[in-house]
Amino acid sequence: GGGVVRGASRARVVLPGSFNPLHEGHTALLASAGALRPGRELAFELSVTNADKGGLPKDQVAARVRQFTVEGSPPVICTDAPLYVAKARLLPNTTFVVGMDTAQRLVMPKYYNDSQSEMVAALAEIKVLGCDFLVAGRLRSTGESSDFEELDRLEVPAGLEGLFQPVADFRMDISSTELREKNRGLEV
Repeated sequence: GGGVVRGASRARVVLPGSFNPLHEGHTALLASAGALRPGRELAFELSVTNADKGGLPKDQVAARVRQFTVEGSPPVICTDAPLYVAKARLLPNTTFVVGMDTAQRLVMPKYYNDSQSEMVAALAEIKVLGCDFLVAGRLRSTGESSDFEELDRLEVPAGLEGLFQPVADFRMDISSTELREKNRGLEV
């Protein structure tokens, strides 16, 4: 069944996330992405550090990993790789499954010392390592209106367009933040 993998070199489809909590949107997205890359092993990836939020306490890591112990669940790979270039070095030949918000951050120079050239170099290295990205659209709500953002809105540097491909026909508007807030309301 589910478990923890300590090292990986074969071709995989990996869904990175904080999994706070793991929900059906994560499992359905990984399954949809896996169908686009038949024959590859499926896995989740939990980084114990986050590029925006810092490190996770050990008890939080343990609690999140416990969510993956369901029989038949894909394994979870725990890494200390907050940036995708580091994930690609650890997991070459991997298709990473990301949401539109993450795809947008992947092409932001902010995450590469505010350098466009460092961003392009990192994405080029990810490509050389045999990795690519499947991108799921995301519902954006602003006030009274909402908009479903898809890959065609992503500004990808020239020569790297093939690095990002859509998870077409996948849509499950579940928000981990909303689930956490709902669960907090139940803990009164």
